[in-house]
Amino acid sequence: MAAFLRLAYFSASRLTSQWDIVCLVEQSRLHNARNGISGLLLHEDGAFLQFIEGEKAVVETLYRKILRDPRHSYVTQICNQETDARLFGEWPLAFLGRVEYAQASQSPHREVLDSLKQAYRDAEPPAREVIGGFF
Repeated sequence: MAAFLRLAYFSASRLTSQWDIVCLVEQSRLHNARNGISGLLLHEDGAFLQFIEGEKAVVETLYRKILRDPRHSYVTQICNQETDARLFGEWPLAFLGRVEYAQASQSPHREVLDSLKQAYRDAEPPAREVIGGFF
């Protein structure tokens, strides 16, 4: 039996400034650290792609909260898989935007990108298409 749930979704962002995104990331990191959640948030051109990992009930509760969050619209789940290991276990919420992606050869961005590549390899074809086309 798998110990964790990895869920990923794509959504349109209703945030209008970089400051709003920074605040969302910091707030989410605190929440995730308290609740044993790890993950990755990608942001580009008004869109989010997020991976959430943790205990199944905790991840599902967080996803329901995201569905009601007015900062997101058109939330579409692209991955929901049970797994024995976390890909983003060291990060309560790793973040990559265009700037961080451009610096992917530098640590810690390189490690985050390596985990994203593994998530891509593990994903079903529809999720791969979203992940692969995000940047």
